[in-house]
Amino acid sequence: MIYRCFAVLLALCMVCGAVATAVTEKQDFSELENRALTARLTFTWQDIRDGRFIEKTEQYLAEQWAGRRVLLSIRSLTELAVGRRENNGVVWTGRYGLIASGTHLRADTAEQNANAMQAFVLKKEKNGESVSVMIAPMKADITGVMCGGEALREDVWKIVNNKLKGAEHLTKVLENATADGEETFYRTDHHWNVRGAHIAYAEICNKLALTPYPVTAFEVQTIRDDFRGSLYSKSGMLWLGGETLTLWRYEGDGGYSVTLSDGEELMIGHYDMSFYAKKDGYSIWYGGNHGYMKIVEKYQTHREELVVIKDSFANSVLPFLALHYDLTVIDPRYIDPQDEQVLAALNQTNVLILCGIETIATDTSIARLLTNSGEK
Repeated sequence: MIYRCFAVLLALCMVCGAVATAVTEKQDFSELENRALTARLTFTWQDIRDGRFIEKTEQYLAEQWAGRRVLLSIRSLTELAVGRRENNGVVWTGRYGLIASGTHLRADTAEQNANAMQAFVLKKEKNGESVSVMIAPMKADITGVMCGGEALREDVWKIVNNKLKGAEHLTKVLENATADGEETFYRTDHHWNVRGAHIAYAEICNKLALTPYPVTAFEVQTIRDDFRGSLYSKSGMLWLGGETLTLWRYEGDGGYSVTLSDGEELMIGHYDMSFYAKKDGYSIWYGGNHGYMKIVEKYQTHREELVVIKDSFANSVLPFLALHYDLTVIDPRYIDPQDEQVLAALNQTNVLILCGIETIATDTSIARLLTNSGEK
């Protein structure tokens, strides 16, 4: 009798969910997950012949089902209840918040990128030019928490260290700060926070023979206390609370001009405050990622230039580096590697490569940029 009642209740829930899904407005973008959704279900005869219409239907229903947010939360709570801390490649750790596992890394991708970076460094050095390579770790690298993919993550680091001579990874300094009780990464996001970014900045300054500005030179500005990052969205653990998002401000930081590849001025200053209340809070730095940016101090001339090849980890470091240089910033994931401005930038004297080990082991855009880049 109990099972029959449960079956009837389940059937009623499915029917109500299907009706609600049919009548509710469809979304083409999930702000929560920061990705496009399947908002319209369409088939071709080829889909029907190949059976792909079933896969498309399942994806459509999974992304547009009414109450999807609640269902994601129930699923994650169920996983925790049966003793599984991991959900969709994200592990709940308690002390350190959410941590991405390393199961999605690819050793072959890491090797391809490391080889390309090493060849680029050697060519620049042959011309008497400077290239510094700084690599950001994953949060799992600095916490010691077992979260899956440890062997693969270790293999990736071995490949990078063996293939890419002279690169400095920032694991140790961040690990030491974390061991001392400092929070250097966001609890709900895969990026370092501003404290972690400042630690990276100080290490870069040491590499470039600069004197870094100390922590005391900045004023902490709290933007919001409900920030929920990329790992929060991916994990489905939507019952977790938010965290504080802060900026480290300094006098004159609003006097920088940020322009894109077409010469259009994107913004004044380093921060796009329109993102302070949006889901993608980390995009408050420059409005997110752009293939090509120029960051120059509007009221200064004849400053030395630094070319930064980066991923999103560098976004929160750039305001610190702008204290010392005019910056040309290239994100290989969003730019044509044969663009004339990009090729000209790669021929500049001072180049910094600053990106995360996760990008190196999952995305070949760095190799595409640096291979046959036309440097002199």
